[in-house]
Amino acid sequence: MIVTILILIYPLKSIFGAMWDLLSNGRVGQPFSLHTAAQARTLFAIYALGTIALSAEVLLLNLRAWQLREPLRLNNRERLMTRGELIGWSIPVSVATVSLVLALTLPAGKISWSAWVYFSMALLVPLLKFLQRKSEAELTK
Repeated sequence: MIVTILILIYPLKSIFGAMWDLLSNGRVGQPFSLHTAAQARTLFAIYALGTIALSAEVLLLNLRAWQLREPLRLNNRERLMTRGELIGWSIPVSVATVSLVLALTLPAGKISWSAWVYFSMALLVPLLKFLQRKSEAELTK
């Protein structure tokens, strides 16, 4: 997991620096120093693969806990939480997979969409948390 995080950090720094540069009209962050579309594709693909790997590692740990729910004697609330974690960690895996596909297939002028797709998690994660709280409230009734 630590190696995955280390691989993920460099592209993350570049992507966020360029995002702040774009949003602030060059006052904050640094512009991309990419010279070709292939370099941009590679950067976004590495970031997507790192995100998929890191999220999948946590997802698989939760899947293992779900598989061992009987020996672990998880109660109903813990089972609900574990299922919620499985669904929750599926979100970054799915979003990063979409980003990877976009990075590898979009035309050169649209490659940045592979980075902007990550903002969908700003909607998906709170929606999931809302639904989980609702399910937990129904469970405690």
